Amino acid sequence: MGCTLIWNWASWEQSQKLVCILAIIVPMHIFEENSFPAGFYFMNNTGFHSKEPMVYPQNQCTNMVTNLGAEIVLVIVTFSTLKIEISAVTLWFAINQSF
Repeated sequence: MGCTLIWNWASWEQSQKLVCILAIIVPMHIFEENSFPAGFYFMNNTGFHSKEPMVYPQNQCTNMVTNLGAEIVLVIVTFSTLKIEISAVTLWFAINQSF
């Protein structure tokens, strides 16, 4: 996506550039979210007083499915010919990361 962004920088609209930047940042966010200290899912499960915080109710697999879905949607939106507002993409991403 980084090479695609550089290659199409002059021809893409601002909204496409921002969505592509989000698609580049999401994998870095996933690495951070699943790495420190035992991962976001562990901290979330601990907060809900789970008896098995490494596996229930969230785990690495369920967390990755959510983030992979966000990445796929961002890539599709980047290359779609539909013109979307920047605020709509930002709002969707924020809502997706909240759940």
